[in-house]
Amino acid sequence: PVFCDKEGLEKELREAMQKADKKERKALTKVFDDRRKSLVADMERTARSELPTLFSNFLSLFTGLIPQLKEIEIVCQKERQGISKLVNADKQRRHRFAIG
Repeated sequence: PVFCDKEGLEKELREAMQKADKKERKALTKVFDDRRKSLVADMERTARSELPTLFSNFLSLFTGLIPQLKEIEIVCQKERQGISKLVNADKQRRHRFAIG
């Protein structure tokens, strides 16, 4: 599995431990520790095999979007400048009313 649910496994262990005697607890601890190690190993294997492709796909997507992102940034800068001018004009208008 890709998802490594250590918390779920821990909850399952706690529930099993409540029902077990001392001898069974030691065995349960080993079984659940082995299951946890297996989950982690599966997750690491999946990550090693899938992440390079995932990163490559992300990089391709990002590279393809760069021209659009640059255009959007220019529009955003113009909007910020326009807002800044409005704020400054409003401050000046308020200042004139406060003085007058």
